[in-house]
Amino acid sequence: MMAFLVDDLLDFAQLNAGKFRKTVKKFELKEAMEEIIDVQKDKASMSGIQLSCEYIPQSAENKKITTLFSKNKKLLISRAAESSEEEDASVDLSFNSSRKPFVPKTPIMVETDRRRLQQVILNIQSNALKFTERTGKVTLYYSIYNLNEKCYLEVQVKDTGVGIQRKDKPKLFKLFGFVQSTEDMNTKGIGLGLVISKKIVESYGGEIGFKSKWKKGSTFGFRIQLENVIDTEAILYEN
Repeated sequence: MMAFLVDDLLDFAQLNAGKFRKTVKKFELKEAMEEIIDVQKDKASMSGIQLSCEYIPQSAENKKITTLFSKNKKLLISRAAESSEEEDASVDLSFNSSRKPFVPKTPIMVETDRRRLQQVILNIQSNALKFTERTGKVTLYYSIYNLNEKCYLEVQVKDTGVGIQRKDKPKLFKLFGFVQSTEDMNTKGIGLGLVISKKIVESYGGEIGFKSKWKKGSTFGFRIQLENVIDTEAILYEN
């Protein structure tokens, strides 16, 4: 975890100086996602929070996944750089939680920057844990789908936490973007993690945003295009 915090500080300086470096390699996606959970599972356990990870397949039986982005790449959730004055009721934030989680049986080899991907997710996941009370849940969802002959990876971190008040939403993704604290939570910070995450995602031509309701929880998500195209129909899984 400390290595990723150091990365944040170095990346902030590099991004501002226009010297941000990308390292694109092929790796197994499920393994990389499980590493992210392992990094913070002890912290979650000590806080009484259920932390889990789930792959959402796009298969012949499940062609329509619950995406936070529309097919024309326009964000259906609050843009990272904009305020959210109105709630968008057209987006269903939750995946179907009544079924057993999908577990990929086929290794999913993706080609992108593994460390930067994990860095962004850890930043978002850390915030979710910070704003979620004991007995709450934080779930990392990820999905791969093809669109217009391109392959995308979409990641969502959904929590059952306190949510974000409307007046605080414009502060997100900005340095020193404080949000409202609660009596039993230490939510202070300079907002560096989300600032870095936004810059990293956008440096890869991706999109990042969020959806939140006060006292109902939040979902932060991003989508990036992968360097390789994956046959999503060929991925085997069990549930």
